[in-house]
Amino acid sequence: MRADPRNPILLAHHELFGPDPTSEVLLAQSDCLRWISASELSSYGDSYSAVTVNTQCDQKDFIGCLPDRFSMEMKVFSVSNTFSIPDTLLSLGRRDKLHILACRVHVEVYWYHQQTNRLTHAITAGESVAPDWLERSHCNECDGACWGGDE
Repeated sequence: MRADPRNPILLAHHELFGPDPTSEVLLAQSDCLRWISASELSSYGDSYSAVTVNTQCDQKDFIGCLPDRFSMEMKVFSVSNTFSIPDTLLSLGRRDKLHILACRVHVEVYWYHQQTNRLTHAITAGESVAPDWLERSHCNECDGACWGGDE
């Protein structure tokens, strides 16, 4: 997926294990997101916050990744606030290689749920109704399939 720093990017083409975000897409400016080592996340203080996956539970889950040592790809998955790697993924890499998707603080970063036309802030979990233009938009990456397409 090509990212243009002037336009929002979508994180909808990755499957995450755990809470099911497949009916939602992450809307954020690409230059506001970065992968930060889980062991260093707290050292970023007020500069970056981890992007949350689920907001319905008392426990927050985040987006984690591990590099696959047999390819140049990363395995993306849901990780709890304890940064425990799921047993099924432990063979992919060492725990100290775990990275968490983080976003600059005080920026607009939302999960968009098409069925309910709701935006959920990916850091604070505050909800709001999405603007009408977003409901009519479609994703060029998959020709509208992830949005349900209106064309």
